[in-house]
Amino acid sequence: MRLAAELKEVHEIITASPRAERVLLRERKRALCGRILERLGPEKAPGLLGELRKRHLLHERHLLAILLLLSDRIAGGTQWTSGRQLLETMGQDVADMIDDLWLLNDESPLFTRDIVRHRGLITDSPLECEYRISEWIFQIFCEEMQRRREPEDMAESGVRPGPYLSTAAHLLDMKRLVELHQIRAAGVFDDSSWREYYPEADSISGDVPTFILQARYAITERESSHGHGVHLPVVAFRNEYALTEEEEIIVLALLFHELFSGPPFLDAGELIRLVSASEEDVFRKRRLLSRGSRLREQGLVIVESEVETKELVGEAYTADWVEERLLEGIEDAAAIDADECQTFHRYLQRLRNSDDFYRNL
Repeated sequence: MRLAAELKEVHEIITASPRAERVLLRERKRALCGRILERLGPEKAPGLLGELRKRHLLHERHLLAILLLLSDRIAGGTQWTSGRQLLETMGQDVADMIDDLWLLNDESPLFTRDIVRHRGLITDSPLECEYRISEWIFQIFCEEMQRRREPEDMAESGVRPGPYLSTAAHLLDMKRLVELHQIRAAGVFDDSSWREYYPEADSISGDVPTFILQARYAITERESSHGHGVHLPVVAFRNEYALTEEEEIIVLALLFHELFSGPPFLDAGELIRLVSASEEDVFRKRRLLSRGSRLREQGLVIVESEVETKELVGEAYTADWVEERLLEGIEDAAAIDADECQTFHRYLQRLRNSDDFYRNL
Protein backbone atom coordinates (compact mmCIF):
# COMPACT_ATOMS: atom_id res chain seq x y z
CA MET A 1 0.00 0.00 0.00
CA ARG A 2 2.91 2.34 0.72
CA LEU A 3 4.25 1.84 -2.82
CA ALA A 4 0.80 2.50 -4.31
CA ALA A 5 0.58 5.80 -2.41
CA GLU A 6 4.10 6.68 -3.59
CA LEU A 7 3.14 5.90 -7.20
CA LYS A 8 0.14 8.23 -6.97
CA GLU A 9 2.32 10.93 -5.45
CA VAL A 10 4.96 10.68 -8.19
CA HIS A 11 2.24 10.82 -10.87
CA GLU A 12 0.78 13.96 -9.32
CA ILE A 13 4.25 15.56 -9.19
CA ILE A 14 4.83 14.72 -12.88
CA THR A 15 1.49 16.29 -13.83
CA ALA A 16 2.33 19.51 -11.97
CA SER A 17 5.99 19.74 -13.07
CA PRO A 18 7.47 21.69 -16.04
CA ARG A 19 7.97 19.53 -19.12
CA ALA A 20 11.79 19.71 -18.80
CA GLU A 21 11.71 18.04 -15.38
CA ARG A 22 9.42 15.18 -16.31
CA VAL A 23 12.00 12.84 -17.88
CA LEU A 24 13.70 11.87 -14.63
CA LEU A 25 10.41 11.73 -12.80
CA ARG A 26 8.98 9.37 -15.44
CA GLU A 27 12.00 7.10 -15.02
CA ARG A 28 11.33 7.04 -11.29
CA LYS A 29 7.68 6.23 -11.93
CA ARG A 30 8.59 3.46 -14.40
CA ALA A 31 10.96 1.88 -11.86
CA LEU A 32 8.34 2.14 -9.12
CA CYS A 33 5.70 0.52 -11.33
CA GLY A 34 8.12 -2.29 -12.11
CA ARG A 35 8.74 -2.95 -8.41
CA ILE A 36 5.02 -3.05 -7.66
CA LEU A 37 4.18 -5.33 -10.60
CA GLU A 38 7.00 -7.69 -9.64
CA ARG A 39 5.52 -8.01 -6.15
CA LEU A 40 2.11 -8.73 -7.66
CA GLY A 41 3.39 -11.52 -9.90
CA PRO A 42 2.47 -15.22 -9.76
CA GLU A 43 3.04 -16.78 -6.32
CA LYS A 44 4.20 -13.38 -5.00
CA ALA A 45 1.07 -11.28 -4.48
CA PRO A 46 0.35 -11.19 -0.74
CA GLY A 47 -2.82 -11.96 1.19
CA LEU A 48 -6.08 -10.76 -0.32
CA LEU A 49 -4.46 -9.75 -3.63
CA GLY A 50 -2.86 -13.17 -4.01
CA GLU A 51 -6.16 -14.89 -3.26
CA LEU A 52 -8.01 -12.71 -5.78
CA ARG A 53 -5.33 -13.40 -8.40
CA LYS A 54 -5.56 -17.16 -7.96
CA ARG A 55 -9.33 -17.30 -7.57
CA HIS A 56 -10.19 -15.16 -10.61
CA LEU A 57 -7.04 -15.61 -12.76
CA LEU A 58 -6.22 -11.91 -12.54
CA HIS A 59 -3.27 -10.25 -14.24
CA GLU A 60 -0.72 -8.10 -12.38
CA ARG A 61 -2.28 -5.01 -13.91
CA HIS A 62 -5.70 -5.99 -12.54
CA LEU A 63 -4.07 -6.17 -9.12
CA LEU A 64 -2.35 -2.81 -9.61
CA ALA A 65 -5.71 -1.21 -10.42
CA ILE A 66 -7.22 -2.81 -7.29
CA LEU A 67 -4.30 -1.59 -5.20
CA LEU A 68 -4.67 2.00 -6.45
CA LEU A 69 -8.42 1.99 -5.84
CA LEU A 70 -7.85 0.63 -2.33
CA SER A 71 -5.37 3.44 -1.78
CA ASP A 72 -7.96 5.97 -3.02
CA ARG A 73 -10.59 4.47 -0.70
CA ILE A 74 -8.29 4.76 2.31
CA ALA A 75 -7.21 8.30 1.47
CA GLY A 76 -10.50 9.76 0.35
CA GLY A 77 -13.35 7.94 2.00
CA THR A 78 -15.99 6.98 -0.56
CA GLN A 79 -14.65 9.10 -3.44
CA TRP A 80 -14.77 7.74 -6.99
CA THR A 81 -11.83 7.72 -9.41
CA SER A 82 -12.22 8.37 -13.14
CA GLY A 83 -11.01 5.73 -15.57
CA ARG A 84 -8.69 8.26 -17.16
CA GLN A 85 -7.07 9.14 -13.83
CA LEU A 86 -6.70 5.46 -12.89
CA LEU A 87 -5.04 4.41 -16.15
CA GLU A 88 -2.84 7.52 -16.32
CA THR A 89 -1.51 6.69 -12.85
CA MET A 90 -0.78 3.11 -13.93
CA GLY A 91 1.02 3.99 -17.17
CA GLN A 92 3.64 6.32 -18.57
CA ASP A 93 1.86 7.97 -21.49
CA VAL A 94 -1.23 7.95 -23.71
CA ALA A 95 -0.06 4.78 -25.48
CA ASP A 96 0.07 2.93 -22.14
CA MET A 97 -3.40 4.21 -21.24
CA ILE A 98 -4.80 2.86 -24.52
CA ASP A 99 -3.04 -0.48 -23.95
CA ASP A 100 -4.66 -0.73 -20.50
CA LEU A 101 -8.22 -0.08 -21.70
CA TRP A 102 -8.87 -3.84 -21.63
CA LEU A 103 -8.85 -3.61 -17.83
CA LEU A 104 -12.05 -1.53 -17.99
CA ASN A 105 -13.88 -3.72 -20.50
CA ASP A 106 -17.42 -4.57 -19.34
CA GLU A 107 -16.41 -8.27 -19.32
CA SER A 108 -13.43 -7.60 -17.07
CA PRO A 109 -13.32 -9.81 -13.94
CA LEU A 110 -12.98 -6.59 -11.96
CA PHE A 111 -16.68 -6.01 -12.67
CA THR A 112 -18.07 -9.51 -13.25
CA ARG A 113 -16.66 -10.56 -9.87
CA ASP A 114 -17.89 -7.41 -8.13
CA ILE A 115 -14.35 -6.43 -7.11
CA VAL A 116 -14.76 -2.92 -8.52
CA ARG A 117 -17.94 -0.87 -8.87
CA HIS A 118 -18.45 1.59 -11.73
CA ARG A 119 -20.64 4.62 -12.28
CA GLY A 120 -21.59 5.37 -15.88
CA LEU A 121 -21.79 3.29 -19.09
CA ILE A 122 -18.51 1.43 -19.61
CA THR A 123 -19.42 0.45 -23.17
CA ASP A 124 -19.73 4.14 -24.17
CA SER A 125 -16.68 5.68 -22.50
CA PRO A 126 -14.72 3.67 -19.93
CA LEU A 127 -12.26 6.54 -19.42
CA GLU A 128 -15.02 8.94 -18.37
CA CYS A 129 -16.73 6.44 -16.08
CA GLU A 130 -15.89 6.52 -12.38
CA TYR A 131 -14.70 3.57 -10.33
CA ARG A 132 -14.22 2.58 -6.73
CA ILE A 133 -13.34 -0.61 -4.85
CA SER A 134 -16.33 -2.71 -3.74
CA GLU A 135 -17.18 -2.34 -0.09
CA TRP A 136 -16.83 -6.06 0.67
CA ILE A 137 -13.30 -6.12 -0.76
CA PHE A 138 -12.41 -3.06 1.29
CA GLN A 139 -13.76 -4.70 4.46
CA ILE A 140 -11.70 -7.84 3.92
CA PHE A 141 -8.61 -5.72 3.21
CA CYS A 142 -9.12 -3.80 6.47
CA GLU A 143 -9.53 -7.05 8.40
CA GLU A 144 -6.34 -8.37 6.85
CA MET A 145 -4.44 -5.24 7.87
CA GLN A 146 -5.80 -5.61 11.39
CA ARG A 147 -4.56 -9.21 11.53
CA ARG A 148 -1.09 -8.13 10.48
CA ARG A 149 -1.00 -5.48 13.20
CA GLU A 150 -2.15 -7.85 15.94
CA PRO A 151 -0.55 -11.27 15.27
CA GLU A 152 -0.46 -12.26 18.95
CA ASP A 153 -4.11 -11.38 19.52
CA MET A 154 -5.05 -13.33 16.41
CA ALA A 155 -3.13 -16.40 17.56
CA GLU A 156 -4.76 -16.29 21.00
CA SER A 157 -8.27 -15.81 19.61
CA GLY A 158 -7.85 -18.76 17.25
CA VAL A 159 -8.84 -16.73 14.17
CA ARG A 160 -5.84 -18.18 12.36
CA PRO A 161 -6.16 -21.90 13.12
CA GLY A 162 -3.34 -24.33 12.52
CA PRO A 163 -3.22 -27.27 10.11
CA TYR A 164 -6.10 -29.70 9.81
CA LEU A 165 -5.94 -32.52 12.34
CA SER A 166 -8.36 -34.83 10.52
CA THR A 167 -9.72 -35.52 7.06
CA ALA A 168 -13.25 -34.95 8.37
CA ALA A 169 -12.42 -31.44 9.63
CA HIS A 170 -11.25 -30.42 6.15
CA LEU A 171 -14.29 -31.97 4.48
CA LEU A 172 -16.64 -30.14 6.85
CA ASP A 173 -14.97 -26.82 6.03
CA MET A 174 -15.39 -27.57 2.33
CA LYS A 175 -19.05 -28.47 2.99
CA ARG A 176 -19.60 -25.06 4.62
CA LEU A 177 -17.96 -23.41 1.59
CA VAL A 178 -20.37 -25.26 -0.73
CA GLU A 179 -23.29 -24.17 1.46
CA LEU A 180 -22.20 -20.53 1.10
CA HIS A 181 -22.35 -20.94 -2.69
CA GLN A 182 -25.84 -22.42 -2.31
CA ILE A 183 -26.96 -19.41 -0.25
CA ARG A 184 -25.51 -17.06 -2.88
CA ALA A 185 -27.38 -18.90 -5.66
CA ALA A 186 -30.60 -18.76 -3.65
CA GLY A 187 -30.21 -14.98 -3.33
CA VAL A 188 -29.18 -14.28 -6.93
CA PHE A 189 -31.63 -16.54 -8.80
CA ASP A 190 -35.32 -16.21 -7.94
CA ASP A 191 -36.24 -19.64 -9.31
CA SER A 192 -33.27 -21.48 -7.83
CA SER A 193 -34.05 -24.75 -6.07
CA TRP A 194 -31.62 -23.70 -3.34
CA ARG A 195 -34.32 -21.29 -2.08
CA GLU A 196 -36.08 -24.33 -0.62
CA TYR A 197 -33.05 -24.90 1.61
CA TYR A 198 -32.27 -21.24 2.36
CA PRO A 199 -35.49 -19.18 2.41
CA GLU A 200 -33.65 -16.41 4.31
CA ALA A 201 -31.08 -15.95 1.51
CA ASP A 202 -32.42 -12.55 0.37
CA SER A 203 -31.71 -10.97 3.75
CA ILE A 204 -28.04 -11.98 3.81
CA SER A 205 -27.12 -12.39 0.13
CA GLY A 206 -25.24 -9.07 0.07
CA ASP A 207 -22.72 -10.38 2.60
CA VAL A 208 -22.27 -13.84 1.09
CA PRO A 209 -19.52 -12.94 -1.44
CA THR A 210 -17.47 -11.68 1.51
CA PHE A 211 -18.13 -14.87 3.46
CA ILE A 212 -17.13 -17.02 0.47
CA LEU A 213 -13.81 -15.24 0.00
CA GLN A 214 -13.09 -15.31 3.73
CA ALA A 215 -13.90 -19.02 3.97
CA ARG A 216 -11.75 -19.90 0.95
CA TYR A 217 -8.91 -17.78 2.32
CA ALA A 218 -9.09 -19.47 5.74
CA ILE A 219 -9.17 -22.95 4.18
CA THR A 220 -6.21 -22.13 1.93
CA GLU A 221 -4.19 -20.88 4.91
CA ARG A 222 -4.85 -24.08 6.85
CA GLU A 223 -4.04 -26.23 3.81
CA SER A 224 -0.77 -24.36 3.20
CA SER A 225 0.32 -24.89 6.82
CA HIS A 226 -0.57 -28.57 6.69
CA GLY A 227 2.83 -30.00 5.87
CA HIS A 228 2.94 -33.81 5.79
CA GLY A 229 0.32 -34.55 8.43
CA VAL A 230 -3.18 -35.89 7.90
CA HIS A 231 -4.09 -36.88 4.33
CA LEU A 232 -6.45 -34.36 2.69
CA PRO A 233 -8.06 -36.25 -0.20
CA VAL A 234 -9.84 -33.17 -1.62
CA VAL A 235 -6.51 -31.34 -1.93
CA ALA A 236 -4.86 -34.37 -3.57
CA PHE A 237 -7.80 -34.74 -5.97
CA ARG A 238 -7.77 -31.02 -6.78
CA ASN A 239 -4.06 -31.09 -7.58
CA GLU A 240 -4.17 -34.32 -9.59
CA TYR A 241 -6.93 -33.08 -11.91
CA ALA A 242 -5.93 -29.38 -11.77
CA LEU A 243 -9.46 -28.41 -10.80
CA THR A 244 -10.50 -24.78 -10.80
CA GLU A 245 -12.45 -23.52 -7.79
CA GLU A 246 -15.72 -23.69 -9.73
CA GLU A 247 -15.05 -27.27 -10.89
CA GLU A 248 -14.19 -28.29 -7.34
CA ILE A 249 -17.41 -26.76 -5.97
CA ILE A 250 -19.49 -28.66 -8.55
CA VAL A 251 -17.88 -32.00 -7.65
CA LEU A 252 -18.17 -31.41 -3.90
CA ALA A 253 -21.77 -30.19 -4.18
CA LEU A 254 -22.68 -33.53 -5.77
CA LEU A 255 -20.75 -35.45 -3.12
CA PHE A 256 -22.34 -33.66 -0.16
CA HIS A 257 -25.82 -33.75 -1.71
CA GLU A 258 -25.60 -37.53 -1.95
CA LEU A 259 -24.22 -37.92 1.57
CA PHE A 260 -26.53 -35.51 3.38
CA SER A 261 -29.63 -35.02 1.24
CA GLY A 262 -30.28 -38.41 -0.32
CA PRO A 263 -30.40 -38.36 -4.15
CA PRO A 264 -26.95 -38.70 -5.76
CA PHE A 265 -27.78 -36.28 -8.58
CA LEU A 266 -28.52 -32.60 -9.14
CA ASP A 267 -29.88 -30.63 -12.08
CA ALA A 268 -26.98 -29.63 -14.34
CA GLY A 269 -28.32 -26.12 -14.82
CA GLU A 270 -28.63 -25.71 -11.05
CA LEU A 271 -24.96 -26.61 -10.65
CA ILE A 272 -24.02 -23.90 -13.15
CA ARG A 273 -26.04 -21.37 -11.16
CA LEU A 274 -24.32 -22.61 -8.00
CA VAL A 275 -20.93 -21.38 -9.24
CA SER A 276 -22.24 -18.19 -10.88
CA ALA A 277 -22.07 -14.86 -9.10
CA SER A 278 -24.65 -13.21 -11.37
CA GLU A 279 -27.04 -13.88 -14.24
CA GLU A 280 -24.36 -12.73 -16.71
CA ASP A 281 -21.94 -15.19 -15.14
CA VAL A 282 -24.19 -18.12 -16.11
CA PHE A 283 -23.40 -17.57 -19.80
CA ARG A 284 -19.67 -17.97 -19.11
CA LYS A 285 -19.94 -20.83 -16.63
CA ARG A 286 -22.18 -23.12 -18.71
CA ARG A 287 -19.03 -24.45 -20.40
CA LEU A 288 -18.08 -26.16 -17.11
CA LEU A 289 -20.64 -28.93 -17.76
CA SER A 290 -21.04 -28.76 -21.53
CA ARG A 291 -19.91 -31.62 -23.74
CA GLY A 292 -16.14 -31.59 -23.97
CA SER A 293 -15.71 -29.94 -20.58
CA ARG A 294 -12.89 -31.25 -18.40
CA LEU A 295 -15.27 -32.55 -15.75
CA ARG A 296 -17.11 -34.69 -18.30
CA GLU A 297 -14.11 -35.63 -20.44
CA GLN A 298 -12.23 -36.96 -17.40
CA GLY A 299 -15.27 -38.83 -16.14
CA LEU A 300 -15.49 -36.85 -12.91
CA VAL A 301 -19.08 -35.76 -13.53
CA ILE A 302 -21.68 -37.61 -15.62
CA VAL A 303 -24.59 -35.70 -17.16
CA GLU A 304 -27.57 -37.66 -18.44
CA SER A 305 -29.24 -35.26 -20.86
CA GLU A 306 -32.99 -35.51 -21.10
CA VAL A 307 -32.96 -33.81 -24.51
CA GLU A 308 -30.27 -34.88 -26.97
CA THR A 309 -29.63 -31.40 -28.31
CA LYS A 310 -29.68 -29.70 -24.88
CA GLU A 311 -26.44 -30.27 -23.03
CA LEU A 312 -27.52 -28.89 -19.66
CA VAL A 313 -31.09 -30.21 -19.52
CA GLY A 314 -30.57 -33.28 -17.37
CA GLU A 315 -29.20 -34.66 -14.14
CA ALA A 316 -25.56 -34.72 -13.11
CA TYR A 317 -23.80 -37.03 -10.69
CA THR A 318 -20.29 -38.15 -9.81
CA ALA A 319 -18.81 -41.52 -10.68
CA ASP A 320 -18.54 -43.97 -7.76
CA TRP A 321 -14.75 -43.91 -7.83
CA VAL A 322 -14.76 -40.12 -7.41
CA GLU A 323 -16.65 -40.41 -4.13
CA GLU A 324 -14.22 -43.08 -2.92
CA ARG A 325 -11.24 -40.86 -3.74
CA LEU A 326 -12.71 -37.82 -1.99
CA LEU A 327 -13.43 -39.79 1.17
CA GLU A 328 -10.06 -41.53 1.47
CA GLY A 329 -8.78 -41.55 5.05
CA ILE A 330 -12.06 -40.35 6.53
CA GLU A 331 -11.92 -43.13 9.13
CA ASP A 332 -8.35 -42.33 10.21
CA ALA A 333 -7.90 -41.05 13.76
CA ALA A 334 -7.33 -37.33 14.17
CA ALA A 335 -3.73 -36.24 14.51
CA ILE A 336 -2.42 -34.70 17.73
CA ASP A 337 -0.71 -31.39 17.16
CA ALA A 338 2.67 -30.45 18.65
CA ASP A 339 1.23 -28.24 21.42
CA GLU A 340 -1.02 -31.04 22.65
CA CYS A 341 1.92 -33.47 22.63
CA GLN A 342 4.05 -31.09 24.71
CA THR A 343 1.23 -30.51 27.20
CA PHE A 344 0.74 -34.25 27.67
CA HIS A 345 4.50 -34.78 27.98
CA ARG A 346 4.73 -32.17 30.76
CA TYR A 347 1.77 -33.82 32.48
CA LEU A 348 3.52 -37.21 32.45
CA GLN A 349 6.68 -35.65 33.88
CA ARG A 350 4.75 -34.34 36.88
CA LEU A 351 3.34 -37.77 37.75
CA ARG A 352 5.04 -39.62 40.60
CA ASN A 353 3.51 -43.12 40.13
CA SER A 354 0.59 -45.01 38.63
CA ASP A 355 -1.66 -44.13 41.59
CA ASP A 356 -1.04 -40.46 40.90
CA PHE A 357 -1.93 -41.03 37.22
CA TYR A 358 -5.33 -42.54 38.08
CA ARG A 359 -6.09 -39.81 40.63
CA ASN A 360 -5.46 -37.15 37.95
CA LEU A 361 -7.24 -39.00 35.16
